[in-house]
Amino acid sequence: MKKVYQSSEITNAPLSGAYEINGFVFVSGQIHLDDSGNLSGDNIEEKFEIVLSNVKKILDEAELTLENVVSVKLYLVNLDLLPNLNEVYKKHFKHPFPARTAIEVTGLPLGASLEMDVIAVRN
Repeated sequence: MKKVYQSSEITNAPLSGAYEINGFVFVSGQIHLDDSGNLSGDNIEEKFEIVLSNVKKILDEAELTLENVVSVKLYLVNLDLLPNLNEVYKKHFKHPFPARTAIEVTGLPLGASLEMDVIAVRN
């Protein structure tokens, strides 16, 4: 069964906030946009909290939590910030941690400096 969360009618973009198939929920990349649609956050820790809040809203719509997340991909414009991000990351994800990839990129949508996508699975 296929299901879409935060469809393109809501996001005004040619994508789904998340797509579910066979119990796997693939959450599209989320950046540090606040509820007003503005980039927000003064440092990587604040930006991560905003990104995570956006991910959690989509997971909540799918009736899932961070405990259902099995894979995380982080995209940063400066990989030197990863140690700082790790400190706040550990406050939200517990052992055993999801599989994770961290990639340094030259640019992200709307000038963001952090983007994250996740895969969650229903138990």
